[in-house]
Amino acid sequence: MNILVTGAYGNIGKAVLEEILKRNHTITVFEKRNKRTQKAARKFRGIIKETIFGDITNYDDVRSAVKEQVMSLGAKFVEVEGATEDAAAG
Repeated sequence: MNILVTGAYGNIGKAVLEEILKRNHTITVFEKRNKRTQKAARKFRGIIKETIFGDITNYDDVRSAVKEQVMSLGAKFVEVEGATEDAAAG
């Protein structure tokens, strides 16, 4: 599953990131750009799918970051919805 994590290089975000990594999901990080987050992005290079730098309050930045993840989530919702309907029918 593709998961977008905002603020992943902060205190709580790092714990979330590490837990998701344990579960072997594909991770994209959306973070504001500064020296600390750029250093963290280098540390996780090759471990996560990518780090996208942007401003969470900027519509275009967020839209660009979530575009691929929303498509993936849509596919997952279809699978879950189909499974739910099958289970309800049976």
